Amino acid sequence: MTISPWVAFITLVLGWIFVISKDHIALHRSEALKQKDSIIDKLEKLNDWLEKTVATKSSNASKIETLYSAKLSDIEIRITQINYHVKSEIISSTILLPLRDLDFDLMSKNKQDEISNRSLLNTLNVCEKIHTTFHQYYFIDKGLIKTANKVFPELYGVAAGLLAILLFIFLINYI
Repeated sequence: MTISPWVAFITLVLGWIFVISKDHIALHRSEALKQKDSIIDKLEKLNDWLEKTVATKSSNASKIETLYSAKLSDIEIRITQINYHVKSEIISSTILLPLRDLDFDLMSKNKQDEISNRSLLNTLNVCEKIHTTFHQYYFIDKGLIKTANKVFPELYGVAAGLLAILLFIFLINYI
């Protein structure tokens, strides 16, 4: 029993479509996780910077608050980028509100340690929420329907390509 050339060709094309779609999904996930790690790293560096800056007692509170706010805005932009990348609001920018609400007026009251401690605690909480959110989004089985909704947009292009190839083959053979 021999396999028809058409069956072999279609099997080959479907196999490649499967491999390419799995590779695309893996690369997409990898890039999202890399962006998440970048956000976590920036949050940790921001906390380290704040601790060092607050430790110098001669620092101006309003200047520190302005720089801190600018650095947080950069992190918010990265959060927006990652949400755009995954096509879902996986991380809300409101997650940074505890960091935005840090009271820099405590510096005038010589309570620099309290600012550092609050910043560290808030940063750790935000990092934990981000890790938990990503773990749930990428690694917790959510059922067939939710998984299918994430995969279907990529498969529309694959199906259109396959249809175009089959139409081309049909036109070559019958025209």
